[in-house]
Amino acid sequence: MRHSFGDSKSEPNQADRYGSKVLLGGGTLLVRRIAESAVVEEALTNCFQGRGGIVAVRGPVGSGKTDLLRAAAAATTEPGARFEGVDALQADRQAPLSAFNRLLSSARLTADQALLATRLLDDVLLGVAVHQDESIAERAISPLLHRLTSILLEIAHEAPLVLSIDDAHLLDQTSMLALLHLARRIRTEPVLVLLTECSSVQRTHSKLWAELLSQPHCRFLRLNLLSNNDVAEMLVDAPELAGLCTAAVCHELSGGNPRLLNALFDDYRLDRVPGKVAAAATSYGQSVVTSMLRGDAVMMPMARALAVLGCSATPAQLAEMLDTDVASMTWAMEAAAEAGLLNGGLFTHECARQAVFELTSPQERMELHRRAATLLYQGGAPAGTVARHKIAAHFADAEWSVPVLREASEQALEEGDTCVALSCLQLAERGARKADRPEIRAAIVRAKWRVEPAAAERDVHELLNAERAGQLGGHDTMTLVRHLSWSGRPKEAAELLDRARASDTGRDADVAVSLDVAATCLAYAYPEHFDGPAAEGSVSSSPPIVTTMTGKLRQRAAGVRETVMREGFNRNSVEDAQVVLQQSRLDEAMYDHILASLDTLAQADCLDKAAYWCDALLAEAEQRNFPTWTAHLLAMRALISFRQGNLSDAERHGRTALGMISPRGFGVFIGLPLSVLMLVDSRSGQYEAAQNHLNVRVPDAMFQTPVGLHYLRARGRYYLARGYHRSAIEDFKACGELMVKWSLDLPGIVPWRTDLAEAYLSLGQPAQHLALDQLAKLGSYNRRTRGISLRVLAAATELRRRVPILREAVEMLQHSGDRLELCDALTDLSRAQYALGEYTKARLTIQRVQQLQIHRPVAAVKPHPAPVVAGPVAAPRQPSTFSDDPDVVKLSDAERRVALLAAQGQTNRQIASTLFITVSTVEQHLTRVYRKLEVKRRADLPYGLLGEAVAI
Repeated sequence: MRHSFGDSKSEPNQADRYGSKVLLGGGTLLVRRIAESAVVEEALTNCFQGRGGIVAVRGPVGSGKTDLLRAAAAATTEPGARFEGVDALQADRQAPLSAFNRLLSSARLTADQALLATRLLDDVLLGVAVHQDESIAERAISPLLHRLTSILLEIAHEAPLVLSIDDAHLLDQTSMLALLHLARRIRTEPVLVLLTECSSVQRTHSKLWAELLSQPHCRFLRLNLLSNNDVAEMLVDAPELAGLCTAAVCHELSGGNPRLLNALFDDYRLDRVPGKVAAAATSYGQSVVTSMLRGDAVMMPMARALAVLGCSATPAQLAEMLDTDVASMTWAMEAAAEAGLLNGGLFTHECARQAVFELTSPQERMELHRRAATLLYQGGAPAGTVARHKIAAHFADAEWSVPVLREASEQALEEGDTCVALSCLQLAERGARKADRPEIRAAIVRAKWRVEPAAAERDVHELLNAERAGQLGGHDTMTLVRHLSWSGRPKEAAELLDRARASDTGRDADVAVSLDVAATCLAYAYPEHFDGPAAEGSVSSSPPIVTTMTGKLRQRAAGVRETVMREGFNRNSVEDAQVVLQQSRLDEAMYDHILASLDTLAQADCLDKAAYWCDALLAEAEQRNFPTWTAHLLAMRALISFRQGNLSDAERHGRTALGMISPRGFGVFIGLPLSVLMLVDSRSGQYEAAQNHLNVRVPDAMFQTPVGLHYLRARGRYYLARGYHRSAIEDFKACGELMVKWSLDLPGIVPWRTDLAEAYLSLGQPAQHLALDQLAKLGSYNRRTRGISLRVLAAATELRRRVPILREAVEMLQHSGDRLELCDALTDLSRAQYALGEYTKARLTIQRVQQLQIHRPVAAVKPHPAPVVAGPVAAPRQPSTFSDDPDVVKLSDAERRVALLAAQGQTNRQIASTLFITVSTVEQHLTRVYRKLEVKRRADLPYGLLGEAVAI
């Protein structure tokens, strides 16, 4: 027996031994084709017994047709039997008798037979060339084909002959005629012809195939794809895949195609990741590409169009994209689905689509994207979907392109995809008319500003030129004003506003509100450049009547700034700020006003409210992926956290903010996160870190803004902590001079007087007047600032008058929520009590500080300067227990239990319920406790009374 297959197309490492099973995938996966193998075995048996036949196997690409031929080759074990096989090639379609010639060449012909075969082949080719009419040519070469097939019959007389032609659908017409002549003569001869035909390729010689298959001794086999049960059996035979994949998933991705299954299993073995196949499944993706290429010529273009389109499509849509007929696309999609390559008009996995896409040349991709965009636009697809193809095509020639790209950019910004939005706008600008380009460039500036403001500087320069040429509208002018304001160019922003307001006569209400509000915002941000506390003239004398919610909110937000500049932080400014935050949407139109309203709440010491709104806005900004907004809100949250006494959160938020965008992108706002971090580091004793923040370059224009006040104060606190008193005093005085000059002398922004007082006290100089002046400037809000001011006032007051002032400071700071400042005030109170000989009260007070630090760790209590009137006072010792205190020893166990619960914040009724006593008994115990411990209220009781466990 001789086994000659020619150039085999099978995968390497395939098994070469088959019975009623076909071994795939490197000898590890068994594909059961029992019924089909039985038909082939029967035909082989008949052949060995002298009865010829034909077995034609048809199935989709990758379905295992070649493997069935291999099974037949392995089964040809009869002594003396011969097996001759060839693979038909794509080139054979244009080369008459080429496949049949290779079949004859593979046989061991005698010299006479070989000479005769060569002469007959030449005569056949000559006859085909001479006669252009197919019917005449067929009649002319018929005797020659008869003699050619006789040579094969002569060989069969010596030993049973099995002839195999794989991919017979690629045979040329002359080879098909020769095969048909042979088929007609082998019914009583020991010759078996095995053919495979791919149903994924359209037949070119349908009439000849029909006649061949109609022979009475011809058996036709249809190879269908594997079922889910078949896949499950394959997995049983591959134990190394246990736990990595399921039969359902594998069948879903492969459609039951053995070739795809084999590749899938290889990817699973490589990745070793349970679940669905990874997006970078190279074997699977390449197998899909190979199968498409092995299919009909129309299948790969169809696949490329689908890969570029990225969504399901109808045959008509694909035909339009490829400029071909609908029928061929219908056939191609059906053939691909039959082979398991498509499911529902889509690739079964993204890696398959990507593999086909990468095989497409860049030029072809661009053209397909261009056609896809047109097709989708005409079909009414969403703007974002159309724009994606426009961007990939780098082409915006159609008249409808620019509006679609503008709409898509807005949608992308809403979804937080700024990169896509910028790509849409940049392409739209190239395709727009010259008159429309400034408007699009303004949109580009707004998009870049959300990601990295520094990246928009060149665009701003071009917009300024367009504005001077009168090519910029009112809303786009606001974009320029805001960027110039944030980047520290207030004069240019003011000039631009003046020109816009002067030229915009008869403007609509919305534009009027935008211009007026922008003037108010600029006046608040750069008070030095405008006269008067309310920036007279910044708002129109007759404000326009607006009906839109956004317009009304803008006016209210501007009113908040005006109220703060005129009256400070009061009920009106705080309530209006909350209304703005409640009713505003985080978008381009309201962002600056939202940030200003947050700032108002923080500076009014409404810290819980400010933290609530800031956290909610941060979550939205992060979800929408706007780094600039997130960075600004993080900086604001850092300030709020510091004022709440939470140094760890303040540091975390501040550092995260600086990592979101560049310092240059922050513009003048860079001073806020830097100032918070300097305050945190100075308070924590991390002076090297504070110096590093101080070394960050800041714009000079920052010192013309309220943010610069925060920076000056933080730098002064750093100097004070290091003992550089003169430098600290210079910074605190600079704060005061600027705030007075700007008519913005509000302690809620920067309490410069108490800072200066602390610096003076450190030098032993009087400072009481500074604290009194600051207290006089505080309104009904700013409890935290009031508490700080009272604490500093007490430090500047004689010892005997200090305790009541400190008690009031403690009460204010308890309500403010700043535990750090509360600890400072309690420490000062404890020192004063100790200096006055009130040792029990001093110990109870300092223990309260300890308990505050246990419940929520805070930084070490900062040292404060000694008072001017009294000399230095020693701090009280840190008792671990009060059991040696003669007053505490007098408390009974019952009194201790009641006092402990009262110190923990329980009401009299709660204490009575816990201890199973009456409320009256609780009141009597507390009266005796107050008397023995010399305290007047339960707030003076420490949390961990006596410092020892008391059995309750």
